[in-house]
Amino acid sequence: MDMLTILLVHCLVISFNVFIPNAAEFNRDFEKYAFSTLMTRIDDLETKIKDMERIATESREREKAMLERIEYLGKMLSQGEILTNEMLKRQEAMQREIGDLHKQIYNQQEEIKMFAVPMSDAFVNENKDLTGPDEETVATTKLPLNGTNIHDNNEKRKPSFVHPKRANGVITNDFW
Repeated sequence: MDMLTILLVHCLVISFNVFIPNAAEFNRDFEKYAFSTLMTRIDDLETKIKDMERIATESREREKAMLERIEYLGKMLSQGEILTNEMLKRQEAMQREIGDLHKQIYNQQEEIKMFAVPMSDAFVNENKDLTGPDEETVATTKLPLNGTNIHDNNEKRKPSFVHPKRANGVITNDFW
């Protein structure tokens, strides 16, 4: 029962008490019932208030823990950003160093090429009689290798080189 209903019934009881003198005993019983009902409701409300306070306390503790976690994550994020920026700076510095090294290597290769060409020409010209025919002459001759010519009698193309174990055209496994 809610408070309004109890109040209306109480007013009704009082009116009966005024008009009916035997209703005094009924009125006392009803007041006891109303009082016990009110006490029960008050106990229920106190229990609900305690539960709400407990829930509020727990939610404040959770909120506090979440705020601490958010602060921690914020600190970690800022540290991560700082580390990321440092790593990017290091990476850029390393890229510059790599670029400088590539330039140095390229410049050294160019210097080697500039010195290598005149030295090799001078070496070939000075020692031409000692080395025999030029490599180009050897590479362009059509001399038979291992008894085979580049062209046979039927004008079919044959390889210019045949391994000695395969000279007769039979493939053997003892090569390897």
